[in-house]
Amino acid sequence: LDKLASLPDFNTNIAPADGGFYVYIDVGEDYIAEGLGTTEMCKTFLEEEKVAFVPGTDFEDPSGTLGNRRFRISYSGGVDTATRALDRFCDFWPRWIERVRSAQ
Repeated sequence: LDKLASLPDFNTNIAPADGGFYVYIDVGEDYIAEGLGTTEMCKTFLEEEKVAFVPGTDFEDPSGTLGNRRFRISYSGGVDTATRALDRFCDFWPRWIERVRSAQ
């Protein structure tokens, strides 16, 4: 979690699941734009970095708007796998923020 919290431009809410092996992240309104919510972010991250995170639309109430600004990271694959995934996310995040800011 410290690695995520130390990312530049990652002023988000990070919440580990009680008793689970997930971390839930709400990127807020500042880090999304029209067509560039967490669904698109997770898809792009998978395509570019070959790591799968789960967009909030898969676990939030579909009648609300929170799903496309939240995502979930699982660390069930072990510490080494999670560390490599977070390293890739740290490389990806600044590129993602550039896209979002260009679209805002």
